Amino acid sequence: APAPGAPLTRYDIEATLDPLTQSLVGAQRVDYVNDTAQSLEAVAFRLLANWGAEPNPYIHPALQDAQYVSGFDPTWTRILGVADADDRPLPYRLEPAPATIQTYSLDDGLCFVDLPTPLAPGERVVVHIRFETRFARALTIDNAVYHGTYVWRFGWNPIAVPAEAGRGFVLP
Repeated sequence: APAPGAPLTRYDIEATLDPLTQSLVGAQRVDYVNDTAQSLEAVAFRLLANWGAEPNPYIHPALQDAQYVSGFDPTWTRILGVADADDRPLPYRLEPAPATIQTYSLDDGLCFVDLPTPLAPGERVVVHIRFETRFARALTIDNAVYHGTYVWRFGWNPIAVPAEAGRGFVLP
């Protein structure tokens, strides 16, 4: 936990539900704080919805398909654009997430946003991210839509990885 009074990363998010595509289309402004003693060249974001992009190969298909309305239905987050505080495009790259919780469906689990200048310790940078996240049609308790009820408690938007945690840490 951060020390009392320590600066925190802040999110301002606007999102619209599109029931035709079963997705949230959103834009977020992230006021990111470098909480380390080292300069950062990039800011990493978790794309947790991409962890549901493939069926679990370790569960028998009969058991897995039982949770979906019409067979396996993927979740995903697509990055539609990244910009700085002045809406100038920033380069970004998608990379696999490390195998910490699961060992499959890790492609595009992380989004690294390259910064125009290194971010010194304690400094802030504003990153704007436009994204789309898709719900699965499933009977599960989370990350799904069923009979017009959409439930996704966390991880539906790109989530900044705390710099002090390092690249390998991808948990919410």
